[in-house]
Amino acid sequence: MIKPVTLGTLLLMLVINSSAQLIKPSPASAAFAEKLGIVVKSFQDNYYKVQGELISSQNNVDLFQSAISLPGSQQCVIFRFHSTEDSSASWQAGMYQGTAYNEAVRIYKSTCRQVDKAIVNIPGKGSLRFSGKTENPGSTVRFVSSVYTFKTKDELYKHLYAEVELVNPSFDQWEVHLNIQSKQVDDDDEEDKDD
Repeated sequence: MIKPVTLGTLLLMLVINSSAQLIKPSPASAAFAEKLGIVVKSFQDNYYKVQGELISSQNNVDLFQSAISLPGSQQCVIFRFHSTEDSSASWQAGMYQGTAYNEAVRIYKSTCRQVDKAIVNIPGKGSLRFSGKTENPGSTVRFVSSVYTFKTKDELYKHLYAEVELVNPSFDQWEVHLNIQSKQVDDDDEEDKDD
């Protein structure tokens, strides 16, 4: 027969252990991190390895379907801009499009957590992790974004960033996007480094 003190101790340990499990931040889902890693690695070749069919072409940009989709995304695309100064492309996952503000906020926050927890393994460069501050949306704000960068000195990846944005493009419409792109370094930034 189990003594009441022993039973009480076992129950206390069970409660403490289960509370600790609830408090720990959850890591990015393995599938999300894996797919995000493929997109980040494909940045090395300007997303050509994950480029699918042409969706549309306009004066300033061509829009292609992405061959890689993130779990939970509605559509993933690659933007190729017609610029003589900048030939880089950007990748975007449409995570939500609809009229439910609360659902858009939930998906925005969830996407931010997933990006902030994702570890990307890049051959020859090691493991990189996005880090940044999640900006909380306000009920009167029509746009909010959170930016996550790599802490690396690697020339290729030091300007790459992930941006999760919640936008209200029209009165009753909400959208959540995850953008993977590189900040173009302008001449002023280069001069600041030389000083």
